[in-house]
Amino acid sequence: MTDARPARPKLPEIDVREHGAKRGDVEQAIDRRLFMQLLVFNTPVGQDPQKYEKAFAAAFEEKLGINALVYADANDPRGLGLLSWSEDPEYFVEVVRPLFRREHLRDLILRPEMTMLGRTYSVGHEQNVAHWILERPIENVSQEGWEWAVWYPLRRSGEFESLSREEQR
Repeated sequence: MTDARPARPKLPEIDVREHGAKRGDVEQAIDRRLFMQLLVFNTPVGQDPQKYEKAFAAAFEEKLGINALVYADANDPRGLGLLSWSEDPEYFVEVVRPLFRREHLRDLILRPEMTMLGRTYSVGHEQNVAHWILERPIENVSQEGWEWAVWYPLRRSGEFESLSREEQR
């Protein structure tokens, strides 16, 4: 008995790498990304937010492999934000999440509507795509003297994707 089903057409290969500007005749491409997660919390009523900032600092000093920094929420006197980053998305479950089992951090009240998780990407004209994708975001958030940041969700409409590559750049 033979199989009468027609052969499936071969699917096109999908290139999921990030591409930068050509260097001479050589195309830059990288298959690594940096993921960044922002978690926003309220401290319990009657508690000093600095107590929690100190608890984060103590955890960072313990060399737990935590790549993160803490923000005070300018719009909420009891609010704190934890920004963490890694090339491995499992990091947020395996390293960051366990922080909140610690005595001084488990009382924080998560504000899920403020939580963001994203990854870096290129737009195709970066002169050094590896630096742009993996190092520059960390340099930006860790910059000495840049004591504040504005975080907002980026939602692109379909209109952006319909523009030519030149217009997108």
